[in-house]
Formats: sequence, structure tokens, C-alpha cells
Amino acid sequence: MAGVRLPPNYGPVYNEKFAALFEGLSKRFQIPLVPRMLDQVADYRELLQADGIHPTAEAQPKIMKNIWGGLEPMLSKP
Repeated sequence: MAGVRLPPNYGPVYNEKFAALFEGLSKRFQIPLVPRMLDQVADYRELLQADGIHPTAEAQPKIMKNIWGGLEPMLSKP
């Protein structure tokens, strides 16, 4: 499961509860969690499109690295 964060304009309480959903579902269904798919992307304006939310093409290798960290262990299990 790949977690995402909402933009800050949703407010800290809502954002914390939203982020906690991913962790709770991961534990409940025993599936690996990549807590923040856009780690090392969302905090860098140059890696986001003009809307300030969606990543650019240049950000894709970083996103792949984040996702691969959770995916690779699953693929190596017999």
C-alpha cells in the first residue's frame, strides 16, 4: 500500500487522521506500507507541476524508488 499526504490546507487534524488510515489498513490487512509515496518529492517545488500538488516527470525516479522499497520485499518472498 502506498500512502499519500494531503495538502496542508486540509488542516493538521484532518491530515493526521488521513495519514493514520494507511497505517491502520496496512496493519489490519497485513500488507506492507510505503508511508509516503511522495517522500523527497512533495517538499520540493521544482519536482511538482504548476498546481503544486502533482509530481513532474523528473520526480518519477524518486517515486519509483519509494514504491520499490515496499514492493521489492514482497516480490522476493517464496
